[in-house]
Amino acid sequence: MTSADSGSTSTTAIAALRLEHETHPASLYVTLSFGVASVVPSQQATAQTLLNLADQMLYRAKRSGRDRYEAMGD
Repeated sequence: MTSADSGSTSTTAIAALRLEHETHPASLYVTLSFGVASVVPSQQATAQTLLNLADQMLYRAKRSGRDRYEAMGD
């Protein structure tokens, strides 16, 4: 499964749950924005590298709007 596949599957699963978010004025339902990253393990690609890439993708998703994912890697 690629990073993009993971993002798409997760977004679809959350949307299918249709979890109500009664107190938030921007949306009636819970939405999800997240970043996905993958790297081939090596001395240059550490766990911290992976977290940094996922964090970059998270903020890219948030800048692009609600209920999104951004993926890097594979």
